[in-house]
Amino acid sequence: MQEKFFYKCIDDKLKNVAYSGAQLLGDDLNNREFNTTQISPQQNKENALLLSTLTNENDVKFVYTMVENNAKIYFTSSSITKEQYKNNFYIPYLLEYKGATPKLKASFQNHKSYFGEATDEYGTFRSIIMPRKTKDGYWYLIGADIDVSFVKKQLHSMLFDYILTFGIFLSVLILFIQMFKKITDEENKENLQKQKKLLEHSKLAQMGEMIGNIAHQWRQPLGEINALLMKLEGDYNNSNLNAKKMDTTLQQIENVTEYMSDTIENFSNYINKNKYQTEFSITDALQKALTLINAEMHKNSIQLNLILTDNKFIKGVEGEFIQVVMIILQNAKDALKEEKEKHIKIHLYNEEKQTVLSIYNNGTAIPKENMSAIFEPYFTTKFKSKGTGIGLYIAKMIIENEFQGKLEVANVNNGVEFKIIL
Repeated sequence: MQEKFFYKCIDDKLKNVAYSGAQLLGDDLNNREFNTTQISPQQNKENALLLSTLTNENDVKFVYTMVENNAKIYFTSSSITKEQYKNNFYIPYLLEYKGATPKLKASFQNHKSYFGEATDEYGTFRSIIMPRKTKDGYWYLIGADIDVSFVKKQLHSMLFDYILTFGIFLSVLILFIQMFKKITDEENKENLQKQKKLLEHSKLAQMGEMIGNIAHQWRQPLGEINALLMKLEGDYNNSNLNAKKMDTTLQQIENVTEYMSDTIENFSNYINKNKYQTEFSITDALQKALTLINAEMHKNSIQLNLILTDNKFIKGVEGEFIQVVMIILQNAKDALKEEKEKHIKIHLYNEEKQTVLSIYNNGTAIPKENMSAIFEPYFTTKFKSKGTGIGLYIAKMIIENEFQGKLEVANVNNGVEFKIIL
């Protein structure tokens, strides 16, 4: 997306430069019959210098006008580079242009503007070609070129800035989360009996783990970007860099940064305090939850198995539904700490006209004496430093009060199963 926006800016610049060139020269230059005696070398030189003011101020390589006669294309004016100026070289009036592409020639017939990239004797450029009509009815073209190598360099610089911005954002986000976690730890000492404080505490208590997940998930993409940039620099230093390699590498970098952006977007949606009710897909919510916790599961060698045999759109706060899934998955992760082989199976299916989300783990069965109290506030089998016992209570409260559903738990063969029934 950033690359498309960048190229749009480049094309807008070319369009403005070409239009300004037409205004500076006027149309009369292209209103003449094809006679080289009708414009003096001095006038041609003045026209070139006039157009060169535009190229010098806008990082554009050339601005020029063209006419057609007997199926041939001729320059009627052209800016010059600094090197050409030093060598006192000016493109002559009515110099035949032999590098015209079929698309350029077609513009004389269909009178349509176009953007494109082409290589000729002057270099490789991204260009705009704009047809114009003189007052006496002659059609001519005005074009503006920018070096493709310059464009790629600017895009490369933009990607570096983009990555740097991501790094700064992550640092600020970590400080922000740490601040809230500190506030939450202080609030834990106070009264947590009110529903609002319970909900806030549960969500903030998981945010520290989410930061760890994001940092873990970003480690590999950042390494990939660094490797791609090093390869790009090596190709450039060894003169092995061409347009195809540049485009391929930049596309790879863009794909990686889009993945990183999606991770941050999911995290931002998760911690958003704005409780706007929307109609959302359970499948989409599951995918977002897994994006946030996948790295943690991988770090703990837990195999996740996702089976989607149904989907349903429900109305409510998507972030709260994700919070419920996260609570159950975190609970399952803790239950599997002592297991050699760790499995979590998530199954979304339809049963008797109801949508059921089953989350199974192969951890130790819940003792019968604890089964009736597992959803009660402040009940926990963990050490006090490891949990507050309100997660499952809040999960059940959200499902029942906000989504009018049910949250159940049962010991099944070789494990424990939580069911969300909607």
